[in-house]
Amino acid sequence: MAHRLVECIAQWHCGPIRSLAHAPSAAGWAATDGRMLHLYCDDVHAMSVPVPGGGAGALRFDRDGARVLIARQGFDLAERRWQAPDWLASPATDDHRKSPPLVAAWSADGGLLVEVDHGPSVQLIATSAAAPGGVMLLAGERAAAVRSIAIGRRHVVAGDAALSVWARDGHDHVADLAAHDLAVLDLAFAHDDALFASVGADGCLAIWDAAGWTRLAMRQVTAGALAALAVHPREPIIATGGTDGILRLHGLDAAPLHEEPFDAPLTALAYAPSGDRLIVALGGAEPRLLWLRLL
Repeated sequence: MAHRLVECIAQWHCGPIRSLAHAPSAAGWAATDGRMLHLYCDDVHAMSVPVPGGGAGALRFDRDGARVLIARQGFDLAERRWQAPDWLASPATDDHRKSPPLVAAWSADGGLLVEVDHGPSVQLIATSAAAPGGVMLLAGERAAAVRSIAIGRRHVVAGDAALSVWARDGHDHVADLAAHDLAVLDLAFAHDDALFASVGADGCLAIWDAAGWTRLAMRQVTAGALAALAVHPREPIIATGGTDGILRLHGLDAAPLHEEPFDAPLTALAYAPSGDRLIVALGGAEPRLLWLRLL
């Protein structure tokens, strides 16, 4: 196993963090527990603001780093206020926007929202400026079971133990993948969209070819659940974390490269764009955030 030093630069006590995101080309990053949005600049906490109505699903900065997106909201960093895109406030969306989404994810350009909506019936819906009324991708039990959503440049992946794939343009169904024995808890595309990775409650890491939709590698990492993953923005490395409190780095063949134990479960992970910083969210009795330097 390759040796890779991990140095903790800073840490903060907080609520149990559900999601992390780093700005695409700046020092800013964000964390949320679903109730509050916490904003940071490198190792300095800048501000915290309530999330209107609560925020389920993944955090995302838009392409220019001007807004932080979560659920159906966008926080404008310059104006310091919440403002949803105009197309998301369209009357065409009213029928399926009565309650906060159960799970939600934004595209990197901020132009597509995919969410699990539970009223009046449970549906997985893709909404964009081109389709402000929303396009249904899944309904019923399959939609209700979705735990994680990932949006790449060309495709959307979502599911429970099994994953489904759709094209971003036109929303055509592309593939179904028999992914994990138990629910998939996190998904992420590589920076070039050539592959994506999934982790699940079965403790497995799976790596997938995003062109032929075949599984490239799969490894049983832990007997517990793997709840979080992050794909390195520059190197062939995938970071995972879960209930056993161990941060693991893997190659693209899922082989282990390094392990770093912590004293609490890992709930979320995010790399800085440079790849030499990793943000780690720890749960347990004293939830906290760690800002790590990878040496």
